[in-house]
Amino acid sequence: MQFVQPQTVDEVLEWQSRLGPNSKLMAGGQSLLAMMRQKVIEPEAIISLKHVKDLHRVALQEDGSLFIGSMLTHHQIATHPLIGRHAPLLAETARKVASVQIRNLGTWGGNIAHGEPGADPPAALMVSSAQVELMGEGGRSRLVAIKDFFLDYLTTDIREGELITGFLIPPTPPGTFSAYDKYTLRDDGDLAIVGMAMRLQMTPAHQIADLEIALSGVSVVPIQIPRISERVLGQTLTDPVIKDIAEYVKNACDPLSDVEVSSEYRRWVIEALITKQLSSFSEASSL
Repeated sequence: MQFVQPQTVDEVLEWQSRLGPNSKLMAGGQSLLAMMRQKVIEPEAIISLKHVKDLHRVALQEDGSLFIGSMLTHHQIATHPLIGRHAPLLAETARKVASVQIRNLGTWGGNIAHGEPGADPPAALMVSSAQVELMGEGGRSRLVAIKDFFLDYLTTDIREGELITGFLIPPTPPGTFSAYDKYTLRDDGDLAIVGMAMRLQMTPAHQIADLEIALSGVSVVPIQIPRISERVLGQTLTDPVIKDIAEYVKNACDPLSDVEVSSEYRRWVIEALITKQLSSFSEASSL
């Protein structure tokens, strides 16, 4: 097997073109190496992204948005001061990914590219209105909204010859509360039975200005709940409103049943996580 270590994005794209579809990009290698050990895939060549400096950068843009390179590890996302200041939900989510060992090696680009439905980062990126930046042969770049990026089980909108170079995160509006929570059957190192990211924006009068909720682990792709914000716009977070939101979300999705748990069990977890988090936001916003 051929193993190459390019230094720039252009070199990565050149190697992809030269080696063809039987080559694989390797970020942290957490998913790729596991699939190779199980002989799910048997690539003829590996293109390592480890030494591509542009994929490791974090930068605040002129418009206030944040660029996060695709090769940042979960640990780096969790501890980077710019991310903690401008995208605290992503930092919180990164701290809850799997084990310490995986957080030290796994990257957000690799995580998103793999398309695992129970992974933690996708839901947090969805409620953050993130865009995925992709680069293709000839320097062609495009941005894809994260909510449109996951197409099917382990299938994403990465075209042949492309790689994820990073993520663009819009500025966080004032009066925003955010959180990521998940439920696993055994321990926090497991994939989520239900992962829930939530971002709530309140007005100075304690009314709901925006509410975004995304779920992982409940379908073959991560999902963002449609039309939730317009349903509660202008309301306050009273107990009846919280109950209505929780019931709406659990009925707005169609959770899968698998060998782990049933669809109804996932609905119960969704309702419990949402009720718990909205109640916490209600207390925090009234202080």
